[in-house]
Amino acid sequence: MCTPVARSQVELKKVEDPQWSAGFITGEGSFMVSVTNRASYKAGGLVTLSFRVVQHYRAEYLMKSLPAYWGC
Repeated sequence: MCTPVARSQVELKKVEDPQWSAGFITGEGSFMVSVTNRASYKAGGLVTLSFRVVQHYRAEYLMKSLPAYWGC
C-alpha cells in the first residue's frame, strides 16, 4: 500500500507574466469548437466555443486569478 504524499498549497496567487500564462494554458488547458446543425437557425446551425483549464484544488487562488488577469 502506498503512503499519500503531502503536497503544499500553490503559492502563486496572481498571474503577472503573459508568457507564464501562455505556457500554463498550453500544458493545462483546452479550447473546443462544437458545430450543431439546426434548420431553425437562420445560419443553419449553432457554433459553441469552450475554453477549459483543470487544476487540483490546491491551485484555487491561481484559478480564481485567471479571469481577472484576462479581464473577463
